[in-house]
Amino acid sequence: MTSPLDGGVVLVTGASSGIGKEIVVQIADRAAKIIVVARRIERLEALASEVAREGLEVIIKGCDLGDLEATAAMVQEVQASHGPVDVLINNAGLGDLALFEHADWDKLRP
Repeated sequence: MTSPLDGGVVLVTGASSGIGKEIVVQIADRAAKIIVVARRIERLEALASEVAREGLEVIIKGCDLGDLEATAAMVQEVQASHGPVDVLINNAGLGDLALFEHADWDKLRP
Protein backbone atom coordinates (compact mmCIF):
# COMPACT_ATOMS: atom_id res chain seq x y z
CA MET A 1 0.00 0.00 0.00
CA THR A 2 1.34 3.40 -0.98
CA SER A 3 1.50 6.25 1.52
CA PRO A 4 -0.51 9.39 0.62
CA LEU A 5 2.78 11.29 0.99
CA ASP A 6 4.16 9.52 -2.08
CA GLY A 7 3.14 11.66 -5.02
CA GLY A 8 0.48 13.39 -2.97
CA VAL A 9 -0.62 16.91 -2.17
CA VAL A 10 0.59 17.84 1.32
CA LEU A 11 -0.33 20.98 3.26
CA VAL A 12 2.00 21.94 6.13
CA THR A 13 1.08 24.74 8.54
CA GLY A 14 3.74 26.51 10.57
CA ALA A 15 6.22 25.74 7.81
CA SER A 16 8.36 28.87 8.10
CA SER A 17 10.62 27.58 10.89
CA GLY A 18 11.32 24.86 13.42
CA ILE A 19 9.52 21.55 13.21
CA GLY A 20 7.27 22.67 10.34
CA LYS A 21 10.24 23.65 8.19
CA GLU A 22 12.02 20.37 8.92
CA ILE A 23 8.90 18.39 8.04
CA VAL A 24 8.84 20.07 4.62
CA VAL A 25 12.54 19.28 4.10
CA GLN A 26 11.94 15.64 5.05
CA ILE A 27 8.94 15.09 2.77
CA ALA A 28 10.15 17.08 -0.25
CA ASP A 29 11.51 13.97 -1.96
CA ARG A 30 8.18 12.17 -1.63
CA ALA A 31 5.38 14.63 -2.32
CA ALA A 32 4.32 15.94 -5.72
CA LYS A 33 2.98 19.18 -4.29
CA ILE A 34 3.60 20.83 -0.93
CA ILE A 35 1.51 23.77 0.20
CA VAL A 36 3.43 25.67 2.87
CA VAL A 37 1.47 27.97 5.16
CA ALA A 38 2.74 30.51 7.67
CA ARG A 39 2.65 34.24 8.39
CA ARG A 40 6.25 34.92 7.31
CA ILE A 41 6.16 34.70 3.52
CA GLU A 42 9.84 35.54 3.06
CA ARG A 43 10.80 32.47 5.10
CA LEU A 44 8.43 30.31 3.05
CA GLU A 45 10.05 31.61 -0.14
CA ALA A 46 13.50 30.67 1.19
CA LEU A 47 12.21 27.22 2.12
CA ALA A 48 10.70 26.73 -1.33
CA SER A 49 14.09 27.51 -2.87
CA GLU A 50 15.80 25.12 -0.47
CA VAL A 51 13.61 22.12 -1.33
CA ALA A 52 13.16 22.85 -5.04
CA ARG A 53 13.53 19.83 -7.33
CA GLU A 54 12.05 18.66 -10.60
CA GLY A 55 8.60 17.18 -10.11
CA LEU A 56 7.87 19.07 -6.88
CA GLU A 57 5.56 22.06 -6.83
CA VAL A 58 5.78 24.23 -3.72
CA ILE A 59 2.88 26.62 -3.18
CA ILE A 60 3.35 29.44 -0.69
CA LYS A 61 0.37 30.67 1.31
CA GLY A 62 0.78 33.51 3.77
CA CYS A 63 -1.90 33.19 6.44
CA ASP A 64 -2.37 33.90 10.12
CA LEU A 65 -4.24 30.79 11.22
CA GLY A 66 -5.47 32.64 14.30
CA ASP A 67 -7.71 34.63 11.93
CA LEU A 68 -10.60 32.27 11.20
CA GLU A 69 -11.85 34.25 8.19
CA ALA A 70 -8.38 34.35 6.62
CA THR A 71 -7.96 30.64 7.30
CA ALA A 72 -11.31 29.78 5.71
CA ALA A 73 -10.44 31.88 2.65
CA MET A 74 -7.03 30.20 2.35
CA VAL A 75 -8.57 26.71 2.57
CA GLN A 76 -11.20 27.58 -0.03
CA GLU A 77 -8.55 28.99 -2.39
CA VAL A 78 -6.31 25.92 -1.96
CA GLN A 79 -9.19 23.57 -2.70
CA ALA A 80 -10.29 25.59 -5.74
CA SER A 81 -6.78 25.95 -7.17
CA HIS A 82 -5.11 22.68 -6.19
CA GLY A 83 -7.89 20.21 -5.47
CA PRO A 84 -8.10 17.98 -2.43
CA VAL A 85 -5.25 17.76 0.06
CA ASP A 86 -4.02 14.21 0.65
CA VAL A 87 -2.13 14.94 3.88
CA LEU A 88 -2.56 17.78 6.39
CA ILE A 89 0.32 18.35 8.79
CA ASN A 90 -1.14 20.89 11.19
CA ASN A 91 2.00 22.09 12.92
CA ALA A 92 1.04 25.72 13.66
CA GLY A 93 -0.36 27.07 16.85
CA LEU A 94 -0.66 25.54 20.25
CA GLY A 95 -2.22 22.36 21.45
CA ASP A 96 -3.42 20.74 24.60
CA LEU A 97 -2.26 17.74 26.56
CA ALA A 98 -5.40 15.70 26.03
CA LEU A 99 -7.19 13.71 23.41
CA PHE A 100 -8.80 16.14 21.01
CA GLU A 101 -12.30 15.06 21.98
CA HIS A 102 -11.49 15.84 25.63
CA ALA A 103 -9.69 19.13 24.98
CA ASP A 104 -10.97 22.46 26.27
CA TRP A 105 -12.40 24.16 23.16
CA ASP A 106 -11.99 27.65 24.67
CA LYS A 107 -8.26 26.95 25.03
CA LEU A 108 -7.88 25.64 21.47
CA ARG A 109 -10.05 28.18 19.67
CA PRO A 110 -8.17 31.23 18.26
